[in-house]
Amino acid sequence: MDEAAPEDFDLARRVLTEELADADFPWYYLPGNHEVMGGSIANFEEEFGERTRVLDVPTPGRAGGTTRLVMLDSSAGRLGADFAQVQMLREALDDAATDRAVTGVVVFAHHPLDDPLPTKASRLTDRLEADTLRGWFEDFEERSGKSVASVGSHVGVFHASTQDGVPYLVNGNSGKSPASTPADGGFTGWSMLGVRPASGKTSGPGHRPADPWLTWEVNTRAEQVTLSGPESLRVGGSAPVSAVVVQDGSREVPVAWPVSASWGGPGVCVTDEQGRAAVRECSRRAVLALDPATHELTALRPGRATVTVTVNGTRGELMVTTSR
Repeated sequence: MDEAAPEDFDLARRVLTEELADADFPWYYLPGNHEVMGGSIANFEEEFGERTRVLDVPTPGRAGGTTRLVMLDSSAGRLGADFAQVQMLREALDDAATDRAVTGVVVFAHHPLDDPLPTKASRLTDRLEADTLRGWFEDFEERSGKSVASVGSHVGVFHASTQDGVPYLVNGNSGKSPASTPADGGFTGWSMLGVRPASGKTSGPGHRPADPWLTWEVNTRAEQVTLSGPESLRVGGSAPVSAVVVQDGSREVPVAWPVSASWGGPGVCVTDEQGRAAVRECSRRAVLALDPATHELTALRPGRATVTVTVNGTRGELMVTTSR
């Protein structure tokens, strides 16, 4: 949304209905500042119903668990403008702390607690409120031994941080130009969260430190993906490879954090987090090893390989020949 006229909400529902026509899951729309831009929040409520909700999503099986989603309305720039929802959040956290089925809580609101950009102009306007929520989240993890995360947007960049064990995710823009440079996460796209409920416990019985509770995939809108790197390497030699996503004809976004990408290709072995130590684990048919963290290529044996990187369904390629 950009403005809060009833006609705009009608259009928003039509777009969402068309795009999600084949989806077999429910969807929810949380209001932000633009949902009251030039209009009342009543226009949003008439079209989309409730502004806030608490939803428990159970996972089947004994080893599963339930994830609690708390959805808030920050259209006024602060949650306390509707104090009932602040009470709702507090009660949802307190109940989740003692509910044995709940292993984690994800709190959603349009405004993030903090703005990662230097201007600090796009965050909850009440800083005491933001500090209070931060304390609530940290206290919840410490007391309950369960996970909690905060997800927002509004800034116009993609960003992620962890403070005292609590993940804070900021979604960038999808249909509107970014608010900063690609180096600051300023590009367009969409993101997807993944939750492993069974890994939500941060301590005590059932704690699984090796399995992340929350993962975040940033799907950058890609008109074109271009790979740059060596066209030839000698066996044993190494060289870096890089990739760039092109948006709106001219915006170049490096394929690096927070852009999610899938590296691979025929004849390429992608190493694990151990980097070069995992090269010996590559198959005998692999010509190149690629470290996904450093984007460094290592020639394993003579031959030819095609390095590929896929960003949100768009793929770039680089042919590399290796020799002794």
